[in-house]
Amino acid sequence: MIDVMFSPRRERESANSQPHGIPESVRSLGGALILLFVALEAHGQVITCAGVSTGQGSAACTAPTANNAPAGNSEVLWCSSGAVAGAAQNTCAVAQWYPWNNMQPYSWVLTSYAGWQRQSNVTLNNGATPAPPSTPVASGNVTLTWAAATKNADGSPISSVLGYVISYGMGNFASTVTTSGLSYTFTNLGTGTWQFEIATTTAAGTGTPGNPATVVVNSSAPPSTPPTSWKTSATTVYEPVLPKTGTALVLGTTQGTVPTGKPCGSEVVAVGSTSYRSVTETDLTLASPSYQGRKHVSVCTLY
Repeated sequence: MIDVMFSPRRERESANSQPHGIPESVRSLGGALILLFVALEAHGQVITCAGVSTGQGSAACTAPTANNAPAGNSEVLWCSSGAVAGAAQNTCAVAQWYPWNNMQPYSWVLTSYAGWQRQSNVTLNNGATPAPPSTPVASGNVTLTWAAATKNADGSPISSVLGYVISYGMGNFASTVTTSGLSYTFTNLGTGTWQFEIATTTAAGTGTPGNPATVVVNSSAPPSTPPTSWKTSATTVYEPVLPKTGTALVLGTTQGTVPTGKPCGSEVVAVGSTSYRSVTETDLTLASPSYQGRKHVSVCTLY
């Protein structure tokens, strides 16, 4: 699982005001999912890293942080080639760690709210540094978490929030889900680049979503475990008997019932593709005590 945190944003005063934002931190996690930045606005925190040397590549940092007030010698992630305003970290062809005081107004630096931005276009926040995303435990699972915006740009309060609409997809936002909470978990997303955007719904309607957050799923959910055991899949229990002619057992008297999901033994009777297998008497509810000690079979399926 990976958590994608969205940050609140003050909106224009209108019925369509809504919170939206982008992931707070960015780095490869476990090789299964990569959390990326997407542009929102140039207000945010600069991504810094302790323990790296000037000129090292972005991968040299194992614990990037979002810094509200980077010191002059703080190592910040600088893009020397390929940066686009508001774009994700991996869009930069050459990203290296360099001191903040080496940056020029035209230098591209990575921010926590707005992806790649010119140094002169960054306005630092004074908010607390958010927690980094959690390490994935299963590829294809993504949790979006956001904080509701409470004020419009002029400081007036936003009207009562009825819920949130999350639009998402690969290359489009054709799918939507709604929720009344401040988080939502998607499971078993397929391999590829997924984008998510959030809009707020009030009594006046649903507002315009913010710019999307992007998550790259490098591998789909692990394949399911192949079936290995036979279990009851029907409730009727029969006694297998020999017919008057032939040597193959057939279904005889109905003896009682068995719960589904109980373990089965070897196959005793086959009717087409249906397998009737031996079942344990202690799992059965027999219709008569006279059936005790006999052979019992029921329909079983491989799980």
